Amino acid sequence: MAALAATVGAVVIAAAGTASVRTPSAQCLQVRPAALMSIRSGLHRAARPKLRSARAVKAKGDFSHAPRGYAHGVYFVSAKLRGTGVATWAVSTSFMTNGGGLIYAVSRTARAVSEFGADVPLSVMARWGISSRTHGFAESRSCVT
Repeated sequence: MAALAATVGAVVIAAAGTASVRTPSAQCLQVRPAALMSIRSGLHRAARPKLRSARAVKAKGDFSHAPRGYAHGVYFVSAKLRGTGVATWAVSTSFMTNGGGLIYAVSRTARAVSEFGADVPLSVMARWGISSRTHGFAESRSCVT
């Protein structure tokens, strides 16, 4: 028991000394191939081959003012784009399941490389409860960095 406590204590001390804290892998969800294909198809042509790993985190917040497609949940999907950075979109549960459903670009990179929700101002999405400050946004980005 003492050895376990010492090991746990060492892990906590080691984590406290790091500059960044990674999201626990249990929160980082795989993005299904159908959803990844939908994201890839919505990227500008030049960005498509840059798409690398993508992971998702279920968002937490009040989305009662969001479009009905988000009624069953909002996920933040972040993808690493070689040479460009990390792009993050807010997607619906149906999008996560089968690649069809709502998807809006939330990060500056996502808005630059795709047309998903390009006509919806970030201020409107914030009124829906979806922004870079919503729980899940930063967590999904840490899954791919």
